[in-house]
Amino acid sequence: YGKFLHVCTVHCTVFLQIVFYRFSTLPPHSREYHFVNQLMTWTEAQSYCREHFTDLVTIYNSDINQLLVSIGPRINDWAWIGLYDDRYSWKWSMEGKLFYVGSTHEFLIWANGQPDCVNAKEYCVALQGQTQMNDRPCGP
Repeated sequence: YGKFLHVCTVHCTVFLQIVFYRFSTLPPHSREYHFVNQLMTWTEAQSYCREHFTDLVTIYNSDINQLLVSIGPRINDWAWIGLYDDRYSWKWSMEGKLFYVGSTHEFLIWANGQPDCVNAKEYCVALQGQTQMNDRPCGP
């Protein structure tokens, strides 16, 4: 309970990051995504992704949803993504307002009845069965 697999994102080259940063967004082809088959809490997964890659995955368009289906586990495991609730609104782990163009909320596919913040302890988000999101406790 509370330790799941996770998906990381990494910028392929610093050059692309700097060039496209000026245009307020980085195109999908300038990123790589890695499914990490290790059980961790959300905070551990975030730290791992930041240390080895860039950050937990951010779902900012429908192409990323499809990509997660293709690289995610083929079983009904949970996998952390970079979405969390800071008590005022849902936010993405990857920081920087210039990264986001418009709203990412239209690409969020919540499982039925989610988010529900059971017992006011579910502040982090995991994918269930590759495509549906569910708020979960961030740690054990």
